[in-house]
Amino acid sequence: MFQLWTNFRPASTPDLAAMVGLLTERQTLILKCLYDEERDVAEVAVLLKIDAQTVRSTHHKALLRLRAHFGEEPP
Repeated sequence: MFQLWTNFRPASTPDLAAMVGLLTERQTLILKCLYDEERDVAEVAVLLKIDAQTVRSTHHKALLRLRAHFGEEPP
């Protein structure tokens, strides 16, 4: 009975944010790589052929947008 749910995976926050237009395509992709695929910043930078600092700043800006939309204070 529980085997039916083993492959079930709810939409992640980046997916939902992209659907409602909160995040850019690049922000969504970077969040997916960092959180869903559990890659580190260097791996994402190589994968996307961008600088590691660009990955970090895009990640930061995406989190700011999400926090502003959902009304959360930064840590």
